This record gives sequence, structure tokens and C-alpha cells, in this order.
Amino acid sequence: MNQKGFINIVIAIIIIIIAAAGFFIYQRRASSPANPTTTNQGEQNTVPQNTSSVPPKSTPTPTPTPTPTPSFSSPFTDKYLMAFLSCNSTANCGDPRNHQTFLAQSNDGVNWTRVSGVPSFPGSVPDVIRRGNTLYIFSPGTVARYHLDTGKIDLPQPVTIITSNNSNELFVDPSITVDANGNLVLFYLLGQIGSDPAHCPPGESYCTKVIHSATEVAGSDGTRFTVDPGDRADISINGQETASDPAIFKDPNGYTLLISRGQSVEAMTSSDLRGTFKDIPTLTGDMLIDNLGGVPDGYYDSASGQYWVYITSGTNNSVIRRAMSNNITSPLTENQFSTVLSGSNIGLGSLFMVASPGITPNQP
Repeated sequence: MNQKGFINIVIAIIIIIIAAAGFFIYQRRASSPANPTTTNQGEQNTVPQNTSSVPPKSTPTPTPTPTPTPSFSSPFTDKYLMAFLSCNSTANCGDPRNHQTFLAQSNDGVNWTRVSGVPSFPGSVPDVIRRGNTLYIFSPGTVARYHLDTGKIDLPQPVTIITSNNSNELFVDPSITVDANGNLVLFYLLGQIGSDPAHCPPGESYCTKVIHSATEVAGSDGTRFTVDPGDRADISINGQETASDPAIFKDPNGYTLLISRGQSVEAMTSSDLRGTFKDIPTLTGDMLIDNLGGVPDGYYDSASGQYWVYITSGTNNSVIRRAMSNNITSPLTENQFSTVLSGSNIGLGSLFMVASPGITPNQP
């Protein structure tokens, strides 16, 4: 064999070896589990799945829909409020057990309407005042509360007045105000067991009617009071006269106290709420109103600079009248008064009498 033939044989052998090696490598790759096209299903089930890098699916938590806060619309919408008593004139209206207390409101002090949706309740000679969002309606021995922010009504609860020796003081004809510290202060006529406290006790020709004040006990919310030292007013009367129904209100000079003297009204003043009230020397016989009506209340309107004086006029079928004046140092006359409330115009009917107004501004 020549040299050229030998070289050709060697080259052929090398080509065969390279071809065999390439075939072997191909077969190894084709049978590898790394190739998903050739891995059978049984092998897939035996190979653990690495899912640590894949977060689990979760159902998103829905955002809760906020529950709307219930809103309450107070029926007391006008600037001024009045508590008053009413009685069907066919009944014995001289008996306080036949009296009902109602609430009315007005924007001008003249035109009054009953407050819609607020029930009446048993009670006589009432007075009303607003402190914050609470109305306090006082009658002899009780107080009812109306919460203007919720509409809740606390029915009449007993009121206790405690003396310095820790005994209970009898009282009638309450009139309420608020002092500089936000405490309720109650003015009242001392009660009299067994007879009308407006008159002298039986068998006495002359006597003195005493007006006291008492300050609210903290935390009692108008149900407990302690008597303030001293008398607010002493009124001397004879056996035929009466003195009752005090009405206290604030004015530019301090405070005015009105006293019902039957069908007349006596006026007294003091610069101090808990001071001694004195008669006004310019009034004839100390009377602001003479024989025109009694059971009064008053209010000083700072916007107009005028005194509003309300009285109960008439007996069997009484009405409530009002006069305005820029002072209380001169007597009020008949032509200054006009009827602002009656059984008919307040929606109770012509058989109903109305009496004993108690006025307050409708503001905290």
C-alpha cells in the first residue's frame, strides 16, 4: 500500500469516530429529564414542584361601606320658646291636676305655634330654659328634659330642694335661669301645707310671702338644688291679697323679678342674681301692671333694646298677652298689650284656656 492510500484510510477512520461520537451525544441529550418534550407524565409526578417564589392566590377583602350616621332634625327651629299651661274650660281649671304643659315657638315673640311632634304632659305654671342641647321644663316639684340633639324626652322627674340643715324645702311656681357658671338657678315661692301658698295662712290678716332661690347640685341635671342664703324678696300682703308666680330674667342692669299680684304685676330689681330684690320707686304702688293681668314672665331683647312682658289675662277662658317697652320704670298700659296666644290660635280649640307663659331664647 502506498503512502497516499494509507492517509486516505486514516482520514476515513477519523470521520467514522467523529460521527459515532456525535450520535452518542445526541442520544444523551434526547433522553435527559431536563428536556420537557421527552419527560413522561410519570416522571413529572415524581419531581417536586418548587413554588416558593410564586405567591398564593387570595380573594381581595372588599372595602366595607361606611354606615351613615343617623341625622336628627330638631323640631325646635324658631328663635324663642314658650312653655304654657292649658285646660279645658269645661273642667275645673282651678285644680292643677287638670292642667297640661305645652311648648310653643316663635321667631318674633308675637306669632306662636305649637312645637310639632312634642307631646304635652301633666304640669302647671311651667317654665322652660335651654342649656346646651337640653331643654328643661319645670313645674312645681318636677322637671322634664328634652334633648335637642337626639329627640329623646325625659319625662317629668322629681325635683328636690335642700336647705342648709339638710331638710327638704317645699316650693311652688318655679322660674328658672342660668348663672355665670352655667348652673341652673331656681326662683320659687315657698310652699304652704294645707292652703293656697299665694294667700296668707288661714286665720292670718297679714303675712309675708317669701321668694327664695336655689342653685343646682353639680351632676344632678336639674333634679337637685341647694337653697341660696337669704331671701330674694319679701312681699307683705293682707288677708285679701295674693303674691305668687315669680319670674326672673336678666337685663342690662342686672336682673328683674316679676311677682303676680292677682290681676296685677309687681316689678323688683337687683344687680346681683342672689341679692335682695327691691321695688322700683318710680312705679305707683310698686306695680308695673295694674289690674290688666297676672302670672307673668319677662324677657329683655338685646337686639331691639326692649322689654317683652307677658301676662295671663282673664279667668275662665284666659289668654296670654304681650307688651313691649324700652324700660320697666314706667307702668304698662292697656293699649301696649295685644293677645299673642289663645286656645284657638294655638290649635287647641276655643274651649281651652291658656296661661302662665315661660319664655326663653332658643340658643345654647
